[in-house]
Amino acid sequence: MRLGRLVLYSLPLSTVVVIAFALFVVGAPRAYHGVRLHGGPTEGASRLSLRLSAVERYTEVEAPARLDDLVVTARLEDGRAASARVATDELGTANVALDLGGPIRGPVAVGVTSARGVLARGNLSLAPERWLERLRERGGVLPGQSSGALVVRAVPARGAFAIPFGDPLSIEVSRAGGPVVGARVSVELEGATLAGDARPTDARGRTSVTLAPVDHIASVILRAATDAGETGTFTGALPIAVGALRATRQDDQLRVDCAIERELAYFAVITERERLLGGVVTLSPNGRGGSVGLAPLPPLPPGPVWAVVSGEPELDSASTVGWPIAGPSDGEPPKARAVPDRLLLDGLTLGFAAETKRRQEARHVALGFTLLAGLLAAALLVREGQRSACELDEHLKAAGAEPSQRQEQAKKRWLGLIVAVLCVGMGFAVLLLVAMYRMG
Repeated sequence: MRLGRLVLYSLPLSTVVVIAFALFVVGAPRAYHGVRLHGGPTEGASRLSLRLSAVERYTEVEAPARLDDLVVTARLEDGRAASARVATDELGTANVALDLGGPIRGPVAVGVTSARGVLARGNLSLAPERWLERLRERGGVLPGQSSGALVVRAVPARGAFAIPFGDPLSIEVSRAGGPVVGARVSVELEGATLAGDARPTDARGRTSVTLAPVDHIASVILRAATDAGETGTFTGALPIAVGALRATRQDDQLRVDCAIERELAYFAVITERERLLGGVVTLSPNGRGGSVGLAPLPPLPPGPVWAVVSGEPELDSASTVGWPIAGPSDGEPPKARAVPDRLLLDGLTLGFAAETKRRQEARHVALGFTLLAGLLAAALLVREGQRSACELDEHLKAAGAEPSQRQEQAKKRWLGLIVAVLCVGMGFAVLLLVAMYRMG
């Protein structure tokens, strides 16, 4: 009898303790890690070039994670496979290129693991056409106003200009669709400086000058004249990439220049249908208020190649420019072309699923214990009520109470017992609701 009462009285307290343990210890939110994979097209690529972004997530807050033991594996349906071991930097990023021994066809099964377990797993598949949906180009023939017998056109030789770096401006002089040889071209600038005068036009009617913008808005006036007295004028605005970093090829290295002092720059080398590689450039002060850095380049394929540079790992800011660093020397000068990295796989879904499963298991244990404790408390309460009713009936009988009086008292006792059971049930229901709300 005493044991039953002790269990009955201790059940609410023990239930509260179990729920609190489930809420604040076993089922409490925990930080988990995951890796997001970014890159370019996979279909038809000669190798898989990826940017990894390691993240530590707690509830809705994300922070970069520095992980030193990441193993990246890739496998194709035809059995070809490759793997690499990488480490993320303080911003949680790392770049990896996996050579699968030839053009990629079909989805690529990729996994990223570490001592913490599987951080990303899934199939990657991106066609070049989808990758190019976010293509941003700069350059081409400058729009403007022309006048005179000679037609003067201007084309940024690298697609754009960035403050305060000097880059060539190609100039073409023609008449009735044909090139004009030996035309003299004068250049008048506003918002930019000129490095040297233009030479007379060559056999193709072309010449060039080097401009360095000093303002976010710059314009140019070109005046062409021949010995025969023919003239032509062009007036137009220069395309200035505000806040852009500049990339140039220096032998077998990529040179990145920045107008201000900063520590890191991010880049990706792309072709018309492929992301060849990506990386991070460590910048050093250049002694003139800016910074410069070099990164090694692998042998580049034939055809146009661009270096997309930015101060952001995503290569998706308004100042991101893709500078041409290789391509055919004849024909129209190439445009600046930038394509931001696409999200190919979000490994945080694995961590979220594991975290959700862990909290649900703790929730189920707490709910199950609360239900069992409530049922046991109700059963013990009924048992105690029956025992008390029997004792009271014996006392009334010994005191000479009439049977009708004893029956009336029995009805009242059962009504009180039902009310007590309902109150206990409501108490445990409140505990259930609290557990469901806090762990839902």
